[in-house]
Amino acid sequence: MLEFWKILLAYKQFIPHGHCYLWKSDLVGLHILSDSLIALAYYSIPVTLIYFVRKRQDLPFNWIFLLFATFIISCGTTHLMEIWTLWYPTYWLSGCIKAITALISVYTSIVFIELIPKALALPSSTQLEAANRELEREISNRKQAELALQEREAMLRRIGDNLPNGAIYKVIRELDGSDRFAYISAGIEKLMEFRAEDALTDSSLLYRQFIPEDVPLLLAAVDESLRNLSVFDIQLRIQTPSARLKWFHFRSTPRQLQDGCVVWDGLVVDVTDLKCAEETLRKSEALLEESQRVAHIGNWEFELANGKITWSKQLFALFNRDPRQGEPNYQENLQPYSAEDAGKLAQAIERAILTGESYKLILRASPTYESTIYIEGIGHAEFNADGKVIRLYGTAQDVTEREVALNERQQAEEELRRSETLLATAQKIARLGSWEWCLESEKQIWSAETFRIFGLNPAQSVPTQAAFFQMVHPEDQPVLKRHLLQAIAKGKPFYLQYRIVRPDGSLRYLEERVEVAYNTQSPTIRLYGAILVVRQ
Repeated sequence: MLEFWKILLAYKQFIPHGHCYLWKSDLVGLHILSDSLIALAYYSIPVTLIYFVRKRQDLPFNWIFLLFATFIISCGTTHLMEIWTLWYPTYWLSGCIKAITALISVYTSIVFIELIPKALALPSSTQLEAANRELEREISNRKQAELALQEREAMLRRIGDNLPNGAIYKVIRELDGSDRFAYISAGIEKLMEFRAEDALTDSSLLYRQFIPEDVPLLLAAVDESLRNLSVFDIQLRIQTPSARLKWFHFRSTPRQLQDGCVVWDGLVVDVTDLKCAEETLRKSEALLEESQRVAHIGNWEFELANGKITWSKQLFALFNRDPRQGEPNYQENLQPYSAEDAGKLAQAIERAILTGESYKLILRASPTYESTIYIEGIGHAEFNADGKVIRLYGTAQDVTEREVALNERQQAEEELRRSETLLATAQKIARLGSWEWCLESEKQIWSAETFRIFGLNPAQSVPTQAAFFQMVHPEDQPVLKRHLLQAIAKGKPFYLQYRIVRPDGSLRYLEERVEVAYNTQSPTIRLYGAILVVRQ
């Protein structure tokens, strides 16, 4: 390595470059001045480029400026070496510097050639100006859109504040399951008698006014809307602080935010007057239906003198008969009914004609080929001055739903009786009893097998709690009482094995499981238990 530096810096074996200029002072001075100025210029350009790059770090390909700076510095160094070799002929060092400069030059030219397509792909100043104008236009449009949105929101708020019987709200379901109002219009004060500002601070002001019986409906509707992001649409009752009962219609559309919270934007309207009108209409319809029954709507008449039957318009629709066919004759009047019921109707009509006896029958009819309906036929007789029947009149009413429901109820009752019998038999076989205790009324219900487990007659009344504990083994009474008290206080189910002493003195080992049921009205409603004999 030392030999390399000796060769690189050796100069005694060469003549200085000044000999080539014959040491003419004016010629040497010209070269010194020219190379000095060139070197100075070369060194100042990189400083300017480095300063420019540091100030404009956003420029693309800013590293090319640093490469150019390196190239120019190496060129300036070669000119300094030209001055140095005038007196000190270290031509090996000068050549190495020129070789380095050559390598940097070649590398810079190659990189620059490869960079040209990328540089050409950069947008021109015209394109940048156009892009800036487009960006400014988009910003302007966005500002206009935001302004329009703000105006629409302000308009909606003004509308919400001026609704005569409603309010606009925005409620958010947080990730922890709590609800809070993000907005509620001033109309809420008229509806629910509290300020919108207070509702924004405490959402429970609204929820506390719901009628307790309607709360489960509210929770179910909210849960369904939350799960399916479906429209929340429900009518509920509230009671205001002034004890006024109102009907409100809530309707809102949910949407999920990016953070997972769900927002409902909706409207609440006071529909109390509408509900009152509906109730009045319902009563009017009930009265109208009764009036129609008294006025023989869906009525018929049978003139005995000429055998003419008259149907009202409703009967034509009921029996699917075209009014253009005219009223049926006596035989056609019986045809819609089944053969058995047609005979019953004919007998009732003949009896009414002979005796004037009214009738009321449930008849099966088939006005179409696809279905069978039940008709409640009512007939009365009209007499002349001599007491002779001259005319029959009456009504016909479709009671299919009632009869079907009655049949289904009878079938259900029969099924229930069979199920109860089956359950009692299963409990007897399994020696498994069940019981129910209502804390509010202190009423107890025991299954028949429970009576048998305790050695009691099922025909007797259920023993009181005091009588029951007298049958529990004295050593097990404290444990059982403690579990019952914990179940009542905390709603905690329990499983326990204990002993009983039956009236005949026999000992039984029982296994009992108890569950507790609550509601929103009072703490504990009922206790449910199952008792199994595990050992005698």
